[in-house]
Amino acid sequence: MNAPVPPQATRPRGDGTPVALIVDGDATSRRFVELALERSGTFVVESAKDAASALEILRSARVDLIISDTDLVDTGGLAFFRRLSHESRLRSVPFVFLSADRAVETKVAALRAGVDEYLTKPCDVAELIARMESLVSKQQRVREALRQRSYALAGDFAAMAFPEFVGIVEMGRRSGVLSVVTTTGVGNVHFDAGAIVHVAFGNLCGETAFQEIFAAPAGHFEFTPGPCSVRPEDHTIHASVTALIMEAARVMDDSARISVNPPPRAVVSPRRLATRPPFAENERVPALDAEPLLAAQYELALRDPFALAEMRVWSHADLGRWTRREVGRDRLHVVLVAGLSEGVSAMLALAGAPSERWVVDSLSPDQKIFGLTFYLRHERTVDVVLVDAADPAATLRALQRTPAIVLVAPPDGDLLSLGTAARVGLEDLLESLSSPAVVAVGNASLAQGMNAMRRVVDRPGETMVRCTVGALGEGADDLRGLLVKGIRLWASNAPPSTVPPPTRDKAIRPSASIPLAPRRPRNEGRF
Repeated sequence: MNAPVPPQATRPRGDGTPVALIVDGDATSRRFVELALERSGTFVVESAKDAASALEILRSARVDLIISDTDLVDTGGLAFFRRLSHESRLRSVPFVFLSADRAVETKVAALRAGVDEYLTKPCDVAELIARMESLVSKQQRVREALRQRSYALAGDFAAMAFPEFVGIVEMGRRSGVLSVVTTTGVGNVHFDAGAIVHVAFGNLCGETAFQEIFAAPAGHFEFTPGPCSVRPEDHTIHASVTALIMEAARVMDDSARISVNPPPRAVVSPRRLATRPPFAENERVPALDAEPLLAAQYELALRDPFALAEMRVWSHADLGRWTRREVGRDRLHVVLVAGLSEGVSAMLALAGAPSERWVVDSLSPDQKIFGLTFYLRHERTVDVVLVDAADPAATLRALQRTPAIVLVAPPDGDLLSLGTAARVGLEDLLESLSSPAVVAVGNASLAQGMNAMRRVVDRPGETMVRCTVGALGEGADDLRGLLVKGIRLWASNAPPSTVPPPTRDKAIRPSASIPLAPRRPRNEGRF
């Protein structure tokens, strides 16, 4: 086999040759992929041993393909992929996992996260090259198609309503395709000399699809001019634009009247209610079961000062959907009740750089709730939701998952500073959530104030409450330290083992040739 030729000698960067970035802590595996791609004559190759080095390369060099291991030296492969997904400039770069992990659940998690390919080691060289070339070629075709497209008009229905834009196209007798994206689906409206000839929206076609787009409260659109591509025999619309708009308005008005005066609901029998599926819409998803070993792994991961979380903002509706979702294999859900300024300051100390998506979401005018999510190895997550201590009850309906841990840090460390209404709201919140572990931090009177909450008591096996003197964000009571305290309290509330002790049979005696294991000290292995 001929020795590889340095890529710079025959394939300079400026000639448009695709650049592949290999990220793998195993030098032998990394070199194998480098040689395979270089000898193919298709790629210029860059390599990095960890995620930090890869990010440095991505800041300064053009990359058309990323091939990464699932277990990197400084982070998990999925965490690295999610980090890249937050930046729009890297979101379209094909990402491939090449890993020795053959577990089906690992592959499923990676593909669900959005990676383009998952290959296992050892991988056939021909297959590797073919798959990588296919991914890059597909991306190049997409870029070429976007480059050739020309948009006459694009915008938001909040600035120009759908009927208004349709009327403008009709008056101008333009031909082309109006692409529409709403909160419920994606569709196309085809024009031929100003007349609508075909509408598709999701699985709907014709006038029904037009009415769905008409009724959408918000959406984005872009108009691509050009000759109509729909054959006459495939036309699904034969009415005028004016008739379509009038009929859609009538259908929308009829639907509004029905929603104001709904028909009587059927009475559900108690027998039917008893057989409803678990975790219905009005039920919270239960908290993660406490396990000492799992808690130790969470504590070890969070103690790492380089473990940073992603910032999140939710509306109340978004928070409800987020808390009901299954994120990763094990999800440790945490609620932090604190003053907004202190809570945000404590959370920002553990957060990475804000993503583009986070900034866009935070600019919307409706009320938002702040939070963090740690993506740890082995598909484990820790997410923290900030609840305003001045009005804890306001967020209660949006919390659709029972938190494993509730952290309480009232402003100035004093429950009395909240006022009567806020204290009652806090008591309602703690009672409703029924978290297995509650950790409170504040002044010396905090414990007395927590004990005064009759509905929130220390019940081993159900809810355990611990109070510590300190201030949120200071010293050992920074948010990372409080999370560790909460995890330890959560683990201590784990139910006793259900495995029965081994039975002793008097007829059986240990053999003299097999020494008995020494007795293990009582406190060994505890943490």
